Amino acid sequence: MPLIEKGRERFDAPKEITLSSETEGAKIYYTTDGTEPTEKSALYTKPFSISASCVVSARCFKEGCTSSFVATQRFGFDYIVSATFAKKANTPYNYHQETILFDGETGTPADLQSGWLGFSGSDLDVTFLLAKEISLQDVELHFAHVPESWAFAPVEVLVSTSADGATFSQPARAEIRYNPASEEMNSAQVVTIKVMVAQPNVRYVKVVAKGIGKIPAWHRAKGLKPWLMIDEVELNEEIK
Repeated sequence: MPLIEKGRERFDAPKEITLSSETEGAKIYYTTDGTEPTEKSALYTKPFSISASCVVSARCFKEGCTSSFVATQRFGFDYIVSATFAKKANTPYNYHQETILFDGETGTPADLQSGWLGFSGSDLDVTFLLAKEISLQDVELHFAHVPESWAFAPVEVLVSTSADGATFSQPARAEIRYNPASEEMNSAQVVTIKVMVAQPNVRYVKVVAKGIGKIPAWHRAKGLKPWLMIDEVELNEEIK
């Protein structure tokens, strides 16, 4: 089985990919479009560079042996260059708000002071500008749900796209299968939400996340304004 030394799965500059095998004499063949490698694919001889989203697949071959299983790893290029908020994050959860949602690191629910943007009693409404047009497959978002700290995951997430920043598509809606206001969710966690988009010619991405409005009745701070906490936003390009 080949090993793909990946480092970060998301990158914003040309990235070097290293393949290896513990089997002496094995030859590694690879592809970068997600197809299954054969002995007619590219032969790995040295680390190679990628500069766009791709799926690296690798397989080992050795004479007299059965070929290995296929190792696969997706790498996503970060095309986001800026974020514009309809309403900015509230202190003290507004550190590096211009870039924190696409810095490649997801915060931990154990420390909301580091790595999270917070919106007190209001919804998130942000538009991302991309470096170039892409075919957008889906958007993955990470929210902190920490009721003890008054932070609740959203009840609705909408994503719309545009080529010119003026005319946007009809919003794609996330499939929310939880109730953030339920006492059954009274534990600290990161809630990951994926919104299927499947849109070509995307240069702008608008994300709207709606909070629960008021802290629920079972909570010691019932009726007060909750926090909506978000960190990393990942745009997954369609790989052809």
